[in-house]
Amino acid sequence: MAPVVACIHSEKYLFTVTLTSSSNFSFNLQDLDGKYYQRNEYLPIQLSSINKKHPIKGIFFSSDGDPCIVGQDNYLLVLSRWRDPLQATWIPLLDANEGIKRISAGDNVNCWPLGLFKDQFNFVAIRGSEYPTFPLALPAELPVKLPVSSNKQDKKKKKKTDELGEELDDDQDNDKADEEDDVNDPEEEVVRYTALGELLNDAISNDDVLDETAEERLKELSIKYDSALLKQFIESCNDSNLRDAFYLATKLRDDRALMAATKVAERLEYVSLVNKINKLREARMFDDE
Repeated sequence: MAPVVACIHSEKYLFTVTLTSSSNFSFNLQDLDGKYYQRNEYLPIQLSSINKKHPIKGIFFSSDGDPCIVGQDNYLLVLSRWRDPLQATWIPLLDANEGIKRISAGDNVNCWPLGLFKDQFNFVAIRGSEYPTFPLALPAELPVKLPVSSNKQDKKKKKKTDELGEELDDDQDNDKADEEDDVNDPEEEVVRYTALGELLNDAISNDDVLDETAEERLKELSIKYDSALLKQFIESCNDSNLRDAFYLATKLRDDRALMAATKVAERLEYVSLVNKINKLREARMFDDE
């Protein structure tokens, strides 16, 4: 058998990482009775020929029971849809390097992963060292934020020009705008809440989550998902992109969100869009009945 290089277990499952070649790894996921859910599947972490450090910094189960792994690149990967054959997918939920830059002062700050509790990444911040030192620093948290790019960020980074066409030195203003845009990027929010909702819903459906508030959290994620979609809907309406606006409206889950989208379209006097959304609401009500 290929050598096991990492292993972790929860109350129900066993997760192992094996070295399959000189630089590639695979993983196995089984319950404690021996039933395999995933067997000899590719793990998107590689051993660098230059950096001889162990490629895995952290391996653990999230508080909702999903396998997680953090490599030397400090990306938090969570395994999704692993209970279904041939459906398992590793999702990058967080670039810890970017998160640390937002909350820490100074350079040369690294993280030692501890776990994923709901949507918070727990870690120990370390400075100027590969491993945590004694006495241990207090654990810190980073909210999950998917490492996705946005076209808006490129626009924000463009320097303003004065009336003569010369570039103005407003890097600080641009940096602040970038930070605000990163925090409130509706595209990232939609993807994030979709991923978190799928993970939590799968855990609830298979009785793998012990949190009594799981159902409430799932509803809250659905509300946040609709809220992020509404932001995109408003942007599309402001840009007079009615086709995209209606497409986003079809993705809204709650009828109250559809009503809010209707009011936005009415305020902008997009009569055809209002009619389409109303027909969509009527069709959903008919299906519910």
